[in-house]
Amino acid sequence: MGGQEGSRGYLYQSIVSILNACTEQTWESISVEYTTSNDKVDIALLDENNIVINALQVKSSVNLFTIANIKQWLLDLSNDVVALEYQIILIGNCDKNTNNFIKSIEKYYAGQMDKEAEKSLLGYTDFLSDKKVKISLLPFDPDNLIGVVRDSLNRFVSNLGYTINYDSLDELAHALISLHMLFGTNSKCISKDEYIKKIAQWLELSCNGMLHRRKESSTLTVKSFNEQDNCTCNNINLIKITETKAFASIRENLLSKGRELITKIPSIKIKTIISETKKAKQNNSHIRKYIPNDPESIEEFGERLANLNMSSPAELSEEEKNDAKTAIKKYWNIDITNDFFYVGNLTKSTMFAQITGVQYEGTPSETKKNDLICDLQEVILHLELLEEFEKIFSNLYRIPLCIENIGDNSDSDITITLHLANSDIKIFDINSDLTCDEREILGAMSDWLIDDDIISKLFDVTDNEQISVDPSFQPYQQPIRMTPLGGRLLYDYDDFVDCFSDYQAEIDKAGNVSYDIKSLRAGEAKWLAPFIYTLIDEKIEYQINYSILSKNSSGKQFGKIESK
Repeated sequence: MGGQEGSRGYLYQSIVSILNACTEQTWESISVEYTTSNDKVDIALLDENNIVINALQVKSSVNLFTIANIKQWLLDLSNDVVALEYQIILIGNCDKNTNNFIKSIEKYYAGQMDKEAEKSLLGYTDFLSDKKVKISLLPFDPDNLIGVVRDSLNRFVSNLGYTINYDSLDELAHALISLHMLFGTNSKCISKDEYIKKIAQWLELSCNGMLHRRKESSTLTVKSFNEQDNCTCNNINLIKITETKAFASIRENLLSKGRELITKIPSIKIKTIISETKKAKQNNSHIRKYIPNDPESIEEFGERLANLNMSSPAELSEEEKNDAKTAIKKYWNIDITNDFFYVGNLTKSTMFAQITGVQYEGTPSETKKNDLICDLQEVILHLELLEEFEKIFSNLYRIPLCIENIGDNSDSDITITLHLANSDIKIFDINSDLTCDEREILGAMSDWLIDDDIISKLFDVTDNEQISVDPSFQPYQQPIRMTPLGGRLLYDYDDFVDCFSDYQAEIDKAGNVSYDIKSLRAGEAKWLAPFIYTLIDEKIEYQINYSILSKNSSGKQFGKIESK
């Protein structure tokens, strides 16, 4: 291909690439003819840490591109620079096999491989699995290529917040090419904001009034939430997890249930127990028909049978009664006597407890009263577990943040990044920030925490009148497990960690926490879920820097939210 044609091809491609890059929101600076040891990179898009996000190479030819060409160019490009994505932009045409190869690469990354794609990529998937690759094919014909340039320019103009008619747009597209609007950077990086500003200034100077400003873009800001006042605020609002309304609600529900049981239990009247002598005679009479001509006495056989059945009085032991009375006085300030626990002749059998559970035998009133007493014991146990939970997490704070659209226009495809690397906020680590004893205690209470949804009640994010939850946030789903025959499902500390982790924000290696919001109407607010949990000292001053990218923004927006 001649020098003039090659120059035109590279020029067109560079314009399209740069304009496409300006409509994307993942880079912070751009370099045309990016300097590398082998000079294989034509355009490089870099992030805020100068890491190459996308390394692009341009190839233009009147001849058909082949699979071998593409593989060699990708190899050369990947050997020349480390990048998150490698892109080859072809200006021209491909044969059938090469077109299929390009489509097969797209299928591979989309997880839609079929037999045709597997055949086309045979022996090449190892290269693709280690790298992110994209192949773009643009028309070589100048008339067709100008259409691509025009579309890219239109998208760029739209993202700047302007509208323009087709004829004016076509003139600008030709002017952009004829004036060689490469915005060359002499191998130096130029920031996105500066780059966009440079193009926008050229557009405003060239359009002669043809460019019209659209309605203002959305205005997005990160806010905190004050649970006590039930409103959003511009300062970070810390709240201890053990002082949240959810924690108070769990405790109050337990106290209310226990108070109701304490009222019901004495209302069940049970007849006075019969004498031991009469009781023995009745028992002997009951079993006599099963042992005709047995040399042993009825009394001895009855004792052996009782031992075999492992039956015993169901009433609580003196120690259990004293423990219960102490707890009732502590939690409800009520004094009770031993009559409170009286269940008459009710007996319990534990012979097959592992299979069928403890079996009780007695009158309906005896059984009902015993069931209520067992329920009360369980409530007391849960209150005691809640106290242990409170001790373990006494210094754990929640940072409830949301994003609010305070502008007049809706927005979508929103990414919010909280930059915590240099802040005083440390995200709680459930493994390293708990002692061995605390982990053991949590493991012991995992059944209650998971089965009774205590974790989700404390840590889940829920809608309120002002702030909603984006559908993209999926709360914890309890795994399906097979319950052991005759037994109950048991959980351990690892199960607790798996459950809790879904409600805990994750920080990446760069020290950032990111959230994606699908859409946000004007005046609407949505939670940044899951929340951040921290062990921060609430007395110190701190701030969270953040950045926001969205479909209707002209670039990345920056802001910060500070402690009071």
